[in-house]
Amino acid sequence: MTAIATATDLFARLDAEGARYVHWKSNEHLAAALAGETDLDVLFDRRQYGLVRRVLDECGYRPFRTTDLSGYPGIEDHFALDPGTGRLVHCHAHFILSAGRKYLKGHRIPWEERFLTSAVRDPSSGVWIADPNLELLALLIRAAMKLRARDRLGVLLGRKAFRGGMVDEYEWLLERIEPGETVDLATSLLGPDGGRVVEDLLESPPTDRELRRLRRASKSTIEEWETRRGISATWEGWRRELHAIRTALNRRTLRRTVPGRRVMPGGGIVVAFIGSDGSGKSTVVEAITSQLARKLDVLRVYMGSGDGPVSLLRLPLRPLARAVDRLRGPDHGDPAAPSPTDRDPGEADSRDRDPTRRDPAPILVGRVLWALTLAREKRLRLQTTWRAKNRGLIVITDRFPQAQVAGFNDGPLLRKRAESGGTLLRKAAAIEAKTYELAARQPPDLVVRLRITPEIAVARKPEMSESEVARRDAAIASMTWPDGTRVIDVDASQPLDAVLRQVLLAIWREV
Repeated sequence: MTAIATATDLFARLDAEGARYVHWKSNEHLAAALAGETDLDVLFDRRQYGLVRRVLDECGYRPFRTTDLSGYPGIEDHFALDPGTGRLVHCHAHFILSAGRKYLKGHRIPWEERFLTSAVRDPSSGVWIADPNLELLALLIRAAMKLRARDRLGVLLGRKAFRGGMVDEYEWLLERIEPGETVDLATSLLGPDGGRVVEDLLESPPTDRELRRLRRASKSTIEEWETRRGISATWEGWRRELHAIRTALNRRTLRRTVPGRRVMPGGGIVVAFIGSDGSGKSTVVEAITSQLARKLDVLRVYMGSGDGPVSLLRLPLRPLARAVDRLRGPDHGDPAAPSPTDRDPGEADSRDRDPTRRDPAPILVGRVLWALTLAREKRLRLQTTWRAKNRGLIVITDRFPQAQVAGFNDGPLLRKRAESGGTLLRKAAAIEAKTYELAARQPPDLVVRLRITPEIAVARKPEMSESEVARRDAAIASMTWPDGTRVIDVDASQPLDAVLRQVLLAIWREV
């Protein structure tokens, strides 16, 4: 694994500024953390809080606010985007050491100064890391404090309490300690009984029973560390656990705008992706959302009318709209006209751009219903987007409503028909227009235009015509946005990794 500059430069700058720090846990995979593949867990001297925050800011790290049910005092989350790789580097900044059972860090371990004064240089990276004797002792006591009554059932079902990454860390540290020094340290910090148990735990990875024995032997010391106890601690743990479950479900299915983990302290942002078919818009949106959502609160909103999520009101109209398009067939009189599969259902084609053309009454009614239900759906999604942004989320939208180009590219569908239609059609167009007026009043903060040549787009989607791709791309290029909206053009014909890196850097400039 190759260390990335955004991570290594931070530690070099901390050293240059005289900051006291130590990478205090999980040093078994420090190389992975420096490569941006996992978190940096850094303990700082809390008396240097201002210095540390300044260095983090100057190195490009931005603080994200944790929600009340996911964060803890004295622990901060700072993120930076490495420009060379497009990786998000997460610095978990600790100013105090907290531990406890899962979902509740109800104890403060008062070993901060000991960690800082006993730190040693990592020979490979030069980063100050924890003394392995102290790190192993902290690993064991933290594992013992995590045990809950329900974990006994898991053990009966064959699920070990000390497993996975903890075993890897234990074995890695065991090769680097002086057993006698570790036992003396445990005796000093946990008492004689705790020291004797730790001596036994150096023989092999501890079992659930041995960890409970360590907790009993260190009971008086652990009680001194408590910051929450009794019924209030139990209630707080349940609240945090329910919050974690809801957050996990929300990421997969519910799509609520309630913050779950980490939000932008200065307010959220809306990033809209637009581009013609074949530009890879859906693929890019999915990849960007996935990468950011690993650590941050992100909401993905589909603003189109094609194969994405559809409201219950519009759901029964979609197969009818496709059936009507198939019955009408392509416009053979215009070689530039797309086939029905090239458009979203209900979207205008070249025949609809002729204001003198009249649809049969049933088809016209169907198109009006489609346009109004689609407008309502977009209005609700715009409202969801606005709420999420104001709660600090990063909102990623696939397409965005616009009123500058009617009939396609997410523009209003009834405006041109209303120009030569009757009173009812004009009223329907006025109702539809309100959604697009709302979109104009609440524009995105960043618009990413995925540009692609017609030849490459057709190579990706052979059912399309080059002329239709060119028409759509020209319309996208002609759109204007308010002064507060930044617009970037991205060459979508590049390899996906290059596209994602360029887009992530643009998003990060808005953070």
